[in-house]
Amino acid sequence: KYFLGVFVNMTGASSGAARSLGADGELHLIASQGVLDEKDQETDVLSSDCFCGEVAMAQQSSVQFSVHTCAKCVGKKAQEKAKVGAIFIPLRHHGKTLGIFNLFFDTEPSLAFDERALLESIADNIAIALDKSILNEQTKRMELSQERLFLSQEIHDSLAQTIYSLKLQVSVLGDMLKGEQQFSAGNKVEALQTSIAQANQELRELMSNFRVPLD
Repeated sequence: KYFLGVFVNMTGASSGAARSLGADGELHLIASQGVLDEKDQETDVLSSDCFCGEVAMAQQSSVQFSVHTCAKCVGKKAQEKAKVGAIFIPLRHHGKTLGIFNLFFDTEPSLAFDERALLESIADNIAIALDKSILNEQTKRMELSQERLFLSQEIHDSLAQTIYSLKLQVSVLGDMLKGEQQFSAGNKVEALQTSIAQANQELRELMSNFRVPLD
């Protein structure tokens, strides 16, 4: 949102939008500014259905001008205010499109060579930061997944097996009580108490292990 404001001020655009490109091939609205029709503006646009998407998905994408303005991006009512032209600033890093800034104008847009180079430079740096953020998020998810798998394995190898044993013993105890085997049932209750104490101890050990500082 901050950089969208920077781009709008730099170029004198009447409005603008920032969209991220998802794995589903859709351009998702992240931020908008200026004269846009929020009611008719689509928040999720399939990249293949939009001129903005064509620019974003181009193999040699760069800052581009166009007289096309997509109603899906600006909303139907806002087309009159943003129909003269548009500037597209794609965000690409390592050949991968991460998103695009769309700037819309009610007067014919123009950029000097150094201004265009500056826009591309800013876009490159934003793309690098975005890519790093995505990579960090993926790393965190992988670490969390591994931690959960380890926790699941620890519980399975200790507490889960003890609880399953308790379940079987309770079934046997039920049969004993139905058969009025009082003495055997009494012994089984003692065995159950021992198993419950064992399960409690295993749970405490698990809790203690997972409370150990990571370092």
